[in-house]
Amino acid sequence: MPENLPADSELPGVDVFICTADPTKEPVLEVMNTVLSAMSLDYPPEKLSVYLSDDGGATVTLYAIKEACGFARVWVPFCRKYGVKTICPDAFFSSFGDDERLILRGNEFKNEEENIKVIFFNPFYLDDKMFHYYPKEIDVQSESIPKVSIQGN
Repeated sequence: MPENLPADSELPGVDVFICTADPTKEPVLEVMNTVLSAMSLDYPPEKLSVYLSDDGGATVTLYAIKEACGFARVWVPFCRKYGVKTICPDAFFSSFGDDERLILRGNEFKNEEENIKVIFFNPFYLDDKMFHYYPKEIDVQSESIPKVSIQGN
């Protein structure tokens, strides 16, 4: 029961480790959806760290995590603001998220959802009104999103 949970300040730190090795066997889009889902967990962002270990050291994974971190700057706050339960972006924008999107109706929600959908389906779309350029380094930390780190060979 939620009322039995300790206050955010009393919760322990949580580390989420996501491992990948070969982008041909583990599609990068699915790995990035996993990273974004972990970053969107309903947990205090200052106590949540997400680590991606790429044992194959694939360049495509490095570029994908940079894109995912940029997208997280709008996705994570959107999920928190509206209490989105389908925190995997791929699932949210598919037919699996239809029921939830019907529940979360409202003009403000619809406008934000449309802006995020444009970014999600057009990863090279940059709009200075939505967020600044993608991070130059892989360690990403801000008050609104959890820390993300990547390690590769």
